[in-house]
Amino acid sequence: MLGPQELRTLRGYLVLAMAAAIDDALQEQNSYHQQLVQHLQADGLLASTSFISTNYDTMIDNALSRLGEGSRSAPPSWAIDYGVDFENLRQRDVWRLPVASCVPLLKIHGSLNWLYCPCCNTLTLTQYKKRVRRVMNETRSTRCGACRTMMQPVIVPPTFYKDLSKAFLQAVWNRAEQVLREAQLVVFCGYSFPAADMHVKYLLKRAQLNRRSPVTYIVANNHASKAPEEKAAERSRYERFFGREVLYSELSFQEFAAQPATAFALASRPDVDSNHQPSLKESPLC
Repeated sequence: MLGPQELRTLRGYLVLAMAAAIDDALQEQNSYHQQLVQHLQADGLLASTSFISTNYDTMIDNALSRLGEGSRSAPPSWAIDYGVDFENLRQRDVWRLPVASCVPLLKIHGSLNWLYCPCCNTLTLTQYKKRVRRVMNETRSTRCGACRTMMQPVIVPPTFYKDLSKAFLQAVWNRAEQVLREAQLVVFCGYSFPAADMHVKYLLKRAQLNRRSPVTYIVANNHASKAPEEKAAERSRYERFFGREVLYSELSFQEFAAQPATAFALASRPDVDSNHQPSLKESPLC
């Protein structure tokens, strides 16, 4: 039987293997994330948008960081506000925080481009595609500059009981709750609202019950291969949780990325309520 230390080591290897598998699957940049941020910027919506992600991948990170690259007329890259401090952003490092408008990107389950020193309790932000590969292939460069301890990726595995005890993760969750409390519109993309995600449900319900102004929740999670019974079950989960405040649309993430202003226009319409439940496709831009 494995002891506590062996179990911790095995868990660490499993997390690394899972992160590497995700990293391999996402080597090609997904153009839809780039399309989304470009359209948000073009429509004048990016400055008032916050992103909350349950994913580890860096596709939205890279899309935000590269916004405006290759264009002389475009504004400088948007800085990403992760809701936490990174040790290498305080130093003279190649990955300095750019002087530009900040977009909150709150990754409540960690990220492939975060490295954590368990001794110093500090975070380092890695650049673009290096991510978790630095831990596996560049062991010398992934040692903490202060204590030389091997740094670890920050990945909260998809288990029922999640370890969110680290102070920086708690800071991200607190910031996410604040953003959700103050938002007028919350759009769910690619999130099926699984029953086992109790921490996220608690976060959403706290924000819903402690807000001072009305909010509209819109779901854009459809895809061509989604079975009708799967769609019905997902819609039921959302409506049971949020009640009349949720609009379950027929829109996919790809369609939302191509025309994000549609969701904002729908949320501002006084005639829309949960008895109608329209598709975003039916709502003209206005």
